[in-house]
Amino acid sequence: MKFGTVSTGWITDAFIEASKEAEGFKHTAVYSRTVSKAEIFAAKHGVRLVFTDLNEMAASDAFQAVYIASPNSLHFEQVITFLKAKKHVICEKPIFSNLSEWKEAYRIAAENGVYLFEAMRNLHAPNFGRLKEGLKHTGSVRSMILPFIQYSSRYDKYLAGDVPNVFTPAFSGGALVDLGVYPLSLAVGLFGVPENASYFPVKLESGVDGSGTLVLEYPGFTGTILC
Repeated sequence: MKFGTVSTGWITDAFIEASKEAEGFKHTAVYSRTVSKAEIFAAKHGVRLVFTDLNEMAASDAFQAVYIASPNSLHFEQVITFLKAKKHVICEKPIFSNLSEWKEAYRIAAENGVYLFEAMRNLHAPNFGRLKEGLKHTGSVRSMILPFIQYSSRYDKYLAGDVPNVFTPAFSGGALVDLGVYPLSLAVGLFGVPENASYFPVKLESGVDGSGTLVLEYPGFTGTILC
């Protein structure tokens, strides 16, 4: 299967390198909003076909699937564009900004007979499977604490007056969607959907959560996620 990529960031680099481990998976097209970035990125990965128009890319027959790693708030429009062009889509986490977008996108995917995946690979890792199996042999869970906390590589830019995408509501940024989705997906993967969920964010001046505590209520125990 041939695939194209949307975004020229480091995570797209990592995806392309990982794709080389899969048989029959070939990178053939690159999209960026600027020609220079697209050409530099394409040359780096030995790809000749570049696009700066998303609709033109979606209409191309040079690939059957696309990997999207653009800012969060752009995911929905871009995903829909490719789904309607009958392209399979792998979209970075968080796949969408709200549940209504999720429902609509999967409806359109089914309508067009294509697959839509969120790139939440940790749920498919061998250690997750072993953890889930191991829980069957333990006693009752009474509490759960899942932290994912780190100093953002873009926080210094934010402090200097710049506003990187992850630090602005306009691009659906914030700690919960950037880091919190990992322990949250782990909790749901292990224990299912909680009965109740409450989030207590620490807001930055830009309006996003710089950190936060997510409390999940399950029958018999409470889980806490720190991000």
